[in-house]
Amino acid sequence: QRQMCIRDRCVPQSVLSTLLRRTMAAGEGAAAKLHGFEFWRSIGSPTKIVAPMVDQSELTFRMLTRQHGAELCYTPMYNSKVFVQTQSIGEFTSVPEDRPLFVQFCGNDPDTLLAAAQMVEDQCDAIDINLGCPQGIARTGPVSYTHLTLPTKRIV
Repeated sequence: QRQMCIRDRCVPQSVLSTLLRRTMAAGEGAAAKLHGFEFWRSIGSPTKIVAPMVDQSELTFRMLTRQHGAELCYTPMYNSKVFVQTQSIGEFTSVPEDRPLFVQFCGNDPDTLLAAAQMVEDQCDAIDINLGCPQGIARTGPVSYTHLTLPTKRIV
């Protein structure tokens, strides 16, 4: 089976293909999505980007970085299963001035990742699926990163 690799970590291509198919099916009838440079240009061609930081990238911090020149910010990583089960939209906050914004999720179930993304899709510009966070918090449960280190475990 073909695999997609990030550095020395690999995940079956079928897993990523399944998630992509489900995401595209969920968006049928919607406006065409922009890709690559077209998307980058549509959000203002940002060059000063604040990467996601565990337990640090909440709204207050993002707005502070924007005051100092940040042009694109990420949220902290949210566990998609917890986000959906607890309807944690209250944990995620944004304001119109907090754009462009990418929301980051981790998870091991394509349907749950999609459900979490749909909860915030109107409040962000993109969804980032974390497939390789080495932080301890990302290794505490069966989320994206842990599956990359367990090649024999089936994700979907």
